Amino acid sequence: MSEPSVMNMNVDPAKCPFCGSPEVEYPTPRTVYSCGTSDYDGRPESAMQSETCKERVLVKPIYSTQFEKKFGIKEEDCKNQYELWYFKTLLSLLEDGTVKDDRTNTGTRSIPFHTYQHDLRESYPLMKSRYLNPLNPIKEMIWMLSGSSNVKPLQEMGVPFWNCFADENGELGPVYGVQWRHWKTPDGEEVDQIQYVLDLLENEPTSRRMVVSCWNPSFIPVAKTAPKDNPKLGKMSLTACHFSFVLTATPMNFGDRLNAFKHTHTSAHANLFPISGKGWSEHAEEVMDRHNVPKFYLDLSFIMRSNDFILGNPANLNEYAALCLMFAQQRNMVARYVNYTGIDVHVYSDHITGARDQIDYAKKHPEIFTDKPAQVYLSVDKPETIFDYNADHFLVQGYSKENTGPVIRFPIAV
Repeated sequence: MSEPSVMNMNVDPAKCPFCGSPEVEYPTPRTVYSCGTSDYDGRPESAMQSETCKERVLVKPIYSTQFEKKFGIKEEDCKNQYELWYFKTLLSLLEDGTVKDDRTNTGTRSIPFHTYQHDLRESYPLMKSRYLNPLNPIKEMIWMLSGSSNVKPLQEMGVPFWNCFADENGELGPVYGVQWRHWKTPDGEEVDQIQYVLDLLENEPTSRRMVVSCWNPSFIPVAKTAPKDNPKLGKMSLTACHFSFVLTATPMNFGDRLNAFKHTHTSAHANLFPISGKGWSEHAEEVMDRHNVPKFYLDLSFIMRSNDFILGNPANLNEYAALCLMFAQQRNMVARYVNYTGIDVHVYSDHITGARDQIDYAKKHPEIFTDKPAQVYLSVDKPETIFDYNADHFLVQGYSKENTGPVIRFPIAV
């Protein structure tokens, strides 16, 4: 870890910036302090500290944020940006969250309106402070894309997320995927919102109407009715938490396309050089077009009216990152940002003990923040449609039970 700069300290130029010793007379244009530290031009950042000062001060980094004080790591040294943001938010929830009642009568600590942006070009949002099967949220997203209202296909994939909400036949009512794929119109027809967005990405990529919603008031569960009983009433077993997402395609500039070309077609890229003539950039564009180099970045923004930060958030970031990758691959774009907005972000009261255990683990294993983060890639074998993906299309790198924290069990608030 690098030594902290004294530039961030509040210093008195008449005193040693490291230990506070007073300035002494010296017959040169430099400042010297009684401790032996010298400052050549009056700027404390250029000081040459004595061994005494270095021993007393510099070996102790200066931590300024709540996260840095808790974990003893400078935020600037963290490579795992999702884990950094997650723990900063978790500390805020535990220490500053408002105590609130909730539908399940469990009790929460809550903060209103929270956002996060993750750059998929740099890493994938996976949590390493506790082990979570990285493919389970992706399988859930694939299940949602199928338009199913039954938990059995999800159970066959080994994903237990919805078990406690289904009725005896496995039915969940018109939940996420049903609304995405079979939105009912007033005249009795259906709209496939996923296909609608795919068509816009192909034909009008700069459209601002690429919105998918599952907030359908007609199917919101009946208050005070058990989730398992709502499907019998024609309602969702559980009100949609992540109720809408929006896709945004942004044209890539010439330099970004050229850089993407360099990473995917190294030899062809090298043949473009040296640069010669006025028509070089036009020639390069033609070559990149022939090699099908993407022309657009794709961003996905999703909104959660309610977010269980312990059980929900790690899965939500994972599955929407996967969805962005799938849309991007299907339309030959570069997946860029996944943007999260949480309206009521909360920790349930019976999750607090486990959350503190997770914090204790992270304090003992700073490498989860500072090591190279895990990554998830899509196979180059692109399925024919977005509805044909399965878990085998996703390749996980740098994530296993050996390099993550323990499994921590948390109860589900039903």
